[in-house]
Amino acid sequence: MKLNNHLKISLIILLLSTSILNTLAQNGNRISVDLQGNTLQEFFNLVENKTNYSFAFSNEDIDVEAKVYISNNDISLIAALDSVLIPLQIRYHIIGSQIILKKEEISQRNKVNQQVSGKIYSKADSMPLPGVNILIKGTERGTVSNKNGSFKFEDIDNEKVLEISYLGFKSVELLITPGKEYAIWLDESLSIIDEVIVIGYGQENKRILSSSVSNIKSKELTRIFTSNISEALKGKVTGLMVNQNSGTPGAASTMRIRGVSSITAGATPLYIIDGVPVIARDLSQITFNGQSVNTISDININDIESISILKDASATAIYGARGSNGVVLITTKRGKANESQVQFNARYGIQQVANSYNMLNAEQYMRYKNDAAINSNGVAIYTEEEISNNTIDTDWQKELYRLASIQSYDLSFSGGNTKTRYYIIGSYFDQEGIVEGTDYSRFSGRINLDQNVKERLELGASIAINKSVSNRKEGDQSLNGPVPNAISLPPIYPVYNPDGSFNDDAHLANPISIAKHHTNVMYSWNNLGNIFLNFKLSTHFSSKTKLGFDYINFREHTYDPATTRQGAKYQGLGIESSSEALKTLASQLFEYKQVFGSLHVVNAIAGVEFDREVTNLTYMRGESFASEKLEYLANAVEKVSAEVYFNEAVLNSFLGRINYKYNNRYILNLNGRYDGSSRFSKQNRYGFFPSGDIAWRISDESFFSSSVLSDLKLRASYGKTGNDNIPDFLFLSQFGAGEYADAPAIYSINIPNPDLKWETTWQTNLGIDFSLFQGRIEMSFDYYKKKTEDLLLQSPVPPSSGYT
Repeated sequence: MKLNNHLKISLIILLLSTSILNTLAQNGNRISVDLQGNTLQEFFNLVENKTNYSFAFSNEDIDVEAKVYISNNDISLIAALDSVLIPLQIRYHIIGSQIILKKEEISQRNKVNQQVSGKIYSKADSMPLPGVNILIKGTERGTVSNKNGSFKFEDIDNEKVLEISYLGFKSVELLITPGKEYAIWLDESLSIIDEVIVIGYGQENKRILSSSVSNIKSKELTRIFTSNISEALKGKVTGLMVNQNSGTPGAASTMRIRGVSSITAGATPLYIIDGVPVIARDLSQITFNGQSVNTISDININDIESISILKDASATAIYGARGSNGVVLITTKRGKANESQVQFNARYGIQQVANSYNMLNAEQYMRYKNDAAINSNGVAIYTEEEISNNTIDTDWQKELYRLASIQSYDLSFSGGNTKTRYYIIGSYFDQEGIVEGTDYSRFSGRINLDQNVKERLELGASIAINKSVSNRKEGDQSLNGPVPNAISLPPIYPVYNPDGSFNDDAHLANPISIAKHHTNVMYSWNNLGNIFLNFKLSTHFSSKTKLGFDYINFREHTYDPATTRQGAKYQGLGIESSSEALKTLASQLFEYKQVFGSLHVVNAIAGVEFDREVTNLTYMRGESFASEKLEYLANAVEKVSAEVYFNEAVLNSFLGRINYKYNNRYILNLNGRYDGSSRFSKQNRYGFFPSGDIAWRISDESFFSSSVLSDLKLRASYGKTGNDNIPDFLFLSQFGAGEYADAPAIYSINIPNPDLKWETTWQTNLGIDFSLFQGRIEMSFDYYKKKTEDLLLQSPVPPSSGYT
């Protein structure tokens, strides 16, 4: 008996091992197939040629002339067999290296109350789709596909129509017959209404989006030839104001979302690239009037897949203390399975001044000055002979402005398979300024990688490098700038003296001298990267871990030689500065998604984040240079000043969101974030920022019917956001060092305010989204009201306090 038991156990183990090895072998076989209306026999021949398997069947059962439709460059043997044989009602069994086929038999006697089953795949990568909504049309009966993409209906008594829908894919209707099994392939949705939009810590279908979010795709951004994404967004988003602070090439623009919510605290939106907050504040120390460069101005537009602008409190409260000014989410391009692409883009253009000021010529200017002098004291400045004999008539604008080139070149590689995907791009951008002596050039590169390690485990990494050089002049508002001087200098002065030197006889500096001799150059180096790990803990739970960083380094060099009006006051003036900042992020999120029945969907996230930013600034100034050729600070006779600044700021956060949808028709969303910032004292360090919204898709109601209005949705939201964009450690006494009575001294530089706390903004938003004529025209209207409390202001103090 023991021997028989051992034989039985050994036989069972042998059969299980054979089955497991056979299954692994089948899954390991991947083939490329492209059959469009070919016969079933041709499919058999292709499989037998590309694998070690052969088919066995009866010609009486199997119609080898049946038409086959399948196209995939990298598909497993099992998936290929399912997609071809199941629709033809052919069952198969794999024994060893043979695939045995048998026609599915359905007796009329058992046709009543049979089951219908199937499996749903993505046509893009042949992967099964879990969580697909399947509803029997005209009923409340439905189900969802399991983690393998399979579904099943019991007790189907006659033909029915299934309505199949899934986020990001085109909805389909399928006529089913009792007792049959189906392989269903879904196409990715190209509909504007069905497009997937990136929101805070997730994605949402535009159809059921319940907050105020605008989304811009890469194709719209690249229509304008510019180096700056802020400029590319001009006029494309309602509620977004973009101000160009300077015409200097490469200079950052100012963006404001729904106006300004603060007086003294920062009004810049929060910028996030691939889930990592980036440094968008101005770290430049010797720029003029908005000529700074930052991470946003240095990013390559062709790297971007989409930009989401989060406007209302429901969309931004998930970012808590930094959401008051709106949030800009930038998503970069990533590789797609089975879509290998090599792209090269080249663009070239010429720029010129669109309009210049219509100024007086020399004769008009001299007569104008005579009229003014005669009216003042009765004596003319210029005689008629001087006016008629004058040969100098300088058009300063014409001398200053030039035709300027702009060019960009990009080479990218993208693609992969169901396991590994990649996107690699290198680019060069160069822009001359229309003002002499100004230009901007940038080299950039990016690598995005995604790896499906196992069925439940995905790894990814991104790294971007941007290096730029910007030659600038003093800005349009500076009294020493070339542009204001060019429109202020009289035309009676020449550009050059007879000896070839620049003429500086006028009351203002020669703008051409400034443009050619003044040096103000910035060297920028920016690294941005992240790594992430997504792990599916179960059918309903998943974990998302991310580590990211943004590093930026500026080196600025400015020099005015003694031969210029500005430099002559100091016998040559030189300034060197270095600005370095590193922002790091550690994030851990958990997500739960559950479908109850077929109509109730609950999605929730909870997580913790740690954000740290370190800043180092160095500034040095020197005067009295022995030669205009020796322009660096080491050659200055007098080192006038040297300053070094170091700062560290930390933000730790707890966040959560609960989203409920009933039949994708009624939507409820609740958000909350609990932030703690080192910028505030212990009693005011933490703040809670909640929000909520609701939406109703009226067009999905049974009573709604319109041949013109194809989609209609109402939404409302209310919530609280914060603003921590203030200088660090104002709640503490701060000290500076200097000299007093010819001795080193330390002095207090501020009055501490331990009661300092967040600026908080409450926002109400009512919105309506609708489309006309089957989505050909889309419109959104929003009414919002913002109220900011606890505004931070600078209070004047009397000199007797010892503070200024």
